[in-house]
Amino acid sequence: MCTIQYIEDCIARSLKKLERSGDAGFVPPKVVLLKQIKTLENQYQSEPSATLLKEIEALKLKYQTSGR
Repeated sequence: MCTIQYIEDCIARSLKKLERSGDAGFVPPKVVLLKQIKTLENQYQSEPSATLLKEIEALKLKYQTSGR
């Protein structure tokens, strides 16, 4: 069973390989979404708000339904 954390780890390893190979110009859309989610989650931890929580949930839903 794949978890989101496992998938995030796989994407992070793949991204690091791309960066080392010098082909870091392309960033897959799912990686962009993950970065946005992480940024908003960090922002939410420092300043909790209902608006941020809704944005995070919307991005997580978009992440789960994109690029299957």
